[in-house]
Amino acid sequence: MPSAPASASAPRRTRARRPARARDVLAVLVYVLLVCVPALGLAGVVPDLRLDGSIAVHERPKLARASWEDESFQPLFAARFESRLGLRGTFALADNTVLYHAFHETKLGAPVKLGGDGVLLNDEDTLFFNRTDLPSAEAFDAFAGRIAHLQARLQKRGAALVPVIIPSKTTIYSDRVEPKWRKPVPSPRPSDVAYANLVRGLRDHGVAFVDARALLTARPEPRAYLYARGARHWSYLASCLATQRIFETYGALTGRVAPSYACDYVARADAPLLHEDYDLLRLMNVWGARPDVDRDPVVFLEPGPAQVVEPVDVLVVGTSFCWNFLKDSQRAGAFGRTHFFYYNRRLFDWPSSAEQTLVPGSPAWRNAALGKQLYILDLFESYPIPPHATELLDQLEAALP
Repeated sequence: MPSAPASASAPRRTRARRPARARDVLAVLVYVLLVCVPALGLAGVVPDLRLDGSIAVHERPKLARASWEDESFQPLFAARFESRLGLRGTFALADNTVLYHAFHETKLGAPVKLGGDGVLLNDEDTLFFNRTDLPSAEAFDAFAGRIAHLQARLQKRGAALVPVIIPSKTTIYSDRVEPKWRKPVPSPRPSDVAYANLVRGLRDHGVAFVDARALLTARPEPRAYLYARGARHWSYLASCLATQRIFETYGALTGRVAPSYACDYVARADAPLLHEDYDLLRLMNVWGARPDVDRDPVVFLEPGPAQVVEPVDVLVVGTSFCWNFLKDSQRAGAFGRTHFFYYNRRLFDWPSSAEQTLVPGSPAWRNAALGKQLYILDLFESYPIPPHATELLDQLEAALP
């Protein structure tokens, strides 16, 4: 009698454990699969998804006793391991997607910040928007004086140096900078004071320049036509309007008949996601993020007419905002022999796109820098008194006879 309940209850305990054991086995298999998936991805068995943007390349660190003991080897090894982790793109996309859709955030330290009304902002612009350690009025005045001196020297040689103040995106969309990206700074904002000091310095020294910030903020078009919500850079329409003013300034400085530059445009809603106006949108690396694709059409410039009198040989010096000058130049045919000093570090021949390291004073540098008719100097306002500008001033002053 005492043994009967035990024997009767034993099968019931066995049946109760089977589902739990099955779940445990399934969980173990899932965990093992998750551990193995990166290795399979690294081996190429499972294809990964591509990420937009640049990824740092980490070389294998050299193991030595000293680097191990001072713990300088370990973070370098971890960085290399993580950069080569299999299916890194897929996991990054999944992580970014959860952050974006569930918490309306981008990854900590990511270059893309979420503004209001679907406006995406680059971290360089939000940092500039909040900076208080900007150059003084005296520094901007001295900088403007140097530009004036070189502009006068080139004008005597029949050439034109035309500085262009390019606005940051936080200037165009200042009301869309979210409170979490705003620091308490004095009013007016130091970034606006810096702009005013630069303009004042250029005017006081008699510099002929293009103020694209004033030009674009006064335009009647929707802001998204000039600076798309999902874009890092200004639109082709914005750069075209600046180019019109550049050629007007070139004509005033040289006395030549400048090429007219047409900026007629059409707004289309069928632009592919690979269009430049979606570069920040792509850089988020998020599935299903379309804050501006469904609302704002993309502006496409019409072919012409350009009415080119004679193409002008051009040197462009500046940031990635200058690519629009180069790419749009083929539409109008107003640029002749053209070169681009990208951040004054890389030399591009245009339109061949042939690229090389920029070596000031070298034969390639002299061929590109000397004898041009028009010099476009990018003064993107997020980089106040940019090194590429001061370096060019030094180099051209020294090279001109």
